[in-house]
Amino acid sequence: MRNHKKLIMLLVDPTVGFCEAGDNQPEGGLPVAGARESMNRLAGVIEKLGDDIDQIVSLIDMHPRDHISMSPFWVKSDGSRIVPFVDFADPVTGITTITHDLFSSGEVFPINGRTPKKNPTDLDTDYEWVDFYLQELERLGRFQCQIWPTHQVVMTQDVVYHAHIGQAIEAWEVRTGKAHKVFPKGDFRLCEAYSGIQAEVPHPGVPSTGLRTNLISVINRPDTQTIAGGIAGSHCIRFTGIDLMDNFGKENLKNVAFIEDCSPAVPGCESQKEEFFNTLRANGCETPNAIDI
Repeated sequence: MRNHKKLIMLLVDPTVGFCEAGDNQPEGGLPVAGARESMNRLAGVIEKLGDDIDQIVSLIDMHPRDHISMSPFWVKSDGSRIVPFVDFADPVTGITTITHDLFSSGEVFPINGRTPKKNPTDLDTDYEWVDFYLQELERLGRFQCQIWPTHQVVMTQDVVYHAHIGQAIEAWEVRTGKAHKVFPKGDFRLCEAYSGIQAEVPHPGVPSTGLRTNLISVINRPDTQTIAGGIAGSHCIRFTGIDLMDNFGKENLKNVAFIEDCSPAVPGCESQKEEFFNTLRANGCETPNAIDI
């Protein structure tokens, strides 16, 4: 896998916020089963490839606390707050997904925008944006607005690298004299961004939510091999990979590998990860396990 001029490691959310407790770290805000062991394996890949790596690129959730995907953004018509789901395999009772029907019927509102403004095309207001956003999500059909536990809040421990990932990156930087690159995602409060390539529904007034051509240009090259892993294979790895497939030339897809056992799925969403990895293979991408690299 090291027969190209450039080798790039693409890391997606390898952070404390998505890991279980262990390795001298607390449990993250949204721990994914198996994530800690997966990140230890991914750190091992970085250490194994060592100086052969030309660049390390990280795509990291950095949410404001009132992000649209989390409970503090929303309020129900009776004034109570939405309880986020805990596990797709064992969902809580009540509203954990915001549909346009729930919003338009008045059952849920953005807490800072309970009533429409005079100008229904003003997408800078929470109410009008949510009205547009939920309809766009349903039109696109990839997912609905899921209310997650509060996680990856900027300037909290959640956004710190898993310990062994951080150590592996630091060692690589010291040896090579290079600095790895970090691309935040989900940092604009009104857009979900499972993919590191673009927000699901880009906001017309916020260019950073649109297609990241600067990131694509780094890895969409015939002389570059990209190896990717992170959390979760059913969500952020998956949608990042789908957007890469949509924006790469087919020939360059053969230069992208996703490490299957370094990309754990959110519990209850294993089938989504399996479907994604089958799609990768069908498009010519390699899907090795860590030991194969």
